[in-house]
Amino acid sequence: MNNTSIGYNNPIKSSYDSSFKYLLDPHRTLAYESWIKQNVKGKVVVDLGAGTGILSYLAHKHGAKKVIALEIKSFLCDNMRQYFSNNNNIEVQNINFLVNDIPEADIYLHEHFSNGLTEEEIEKMKKDAEVHADEDR
Repeated sequence: MNNTSIGYNNPIKSSYDSSFKYLLDPHRTLAYESWIKQNVKGKVVVDLGAGTGILSYLAHKHGAKKVIALEIKSFLCDNMRQYFSNNNNIEVQNINFLVNDIPEADIYLHEHFSNGLTEEEIEKMKKDAEVHADEDR
């Protein structure tokens, strides 16, 4: 897959890139891992909007009894299924957790600042807000 065949503004390519860019933020990932490490051992964990599956993986790594990764985007589910094919305690479900029933769990993980906000141009909105704040001073 290359940018010329898909085009940068293609929603699949854009969503794929924005999902994976969060993996490159070590502070974010380590903060999640720190909390997960202290809280998931022996528990059932649901990852709401799993995206790349990083939180699901961290829950598995730190001893969750079972991890259920819920994701609406089928291509991300396909990627997670491939990555987790040797992990019997990680189940990937291709569903919209906003309209479908959510499985019961001990812990629900959800990253609320995610690619959904990027796709909604939150970065542009933030820059616009900063410009207007400067104008008001």
